[in-house]
Amino acid sequence: MKNLLSFILIATICLLISSCSSTKSKTFDDDTSMHQRIAVLPFQSKLKLTTKQKESVSDYKVKEVELAQGIDVQNAVESYLAGKNLRVKVQSGNMTNSKLRNAGYDLSTVHEKDYTALCKLLGVDAIVAGYIETEKPMDEKLAMGLNVAKKVEGALLGTAFGAGVKTSTNRGTCRVSIFEGKNGDRLWSYSEEIEMGVGSTTQDIVNALMRKGARKFPYK
Repeated sequence: MKNLLSFILIATICLLISSCSSTKSKTFDDDTSMHQRIAVLPFQSKLKLTTKQKESVSDYKVKEVELAQGIDVQNAVESYLAGKNLRVKVQSGNMTNSKLRNAGYDLSTVHEKDYTALCKLLGVDAIVAGYIETEKPMDEKLAMGLNVAKKVEGALLGTAFGAGVKTSTNRGTCRVSIFEGKNGDRLWSYSEEIEMGVGSTTQDIVNALMRKGARKFPYK
């Protein structure tokens, strides 16, 4: 029973990730040889709500939650990268967003701006930017705000190994890219189709994504 409960606990936070793709500039090492500092922007976030869900919440609220999720992912990526042995420093998300707000940028649309200008403003050599699309907010509090909170799904166990437990509650896509600060060129990109289980946090999802792409992530 103890082993079974342990399995269920692990299963409820598991993330299943597939269909990955990665590209890297052939001149990446030369283009980044002098890079010392990078910054992560708030991610562009998109919620794929059902027609019924859209009827019960305003567009303003959806945009509000999308921005909060984009910042949540930004902070999770920054936290993950800051803990790795990279040859560049990773600027804190708080400092990045503070500089952007003080300069009058809207964090919900900053991904549409000139990356060379943003790099100059932020005092970095390159920018990490991304896009994430999910069927529901990844964070339970954000989901509650939209009344589309993930429900814990129960099922009869088919075997002692928990084959009957259904944990998938949310699907989506995530893309991460690095843009050079001098000319705005895309130097590297990585994309995944993601499937999130019950109890998964934003940090869980980002950690799984970045671990999957760790072999390909540059600046080592």
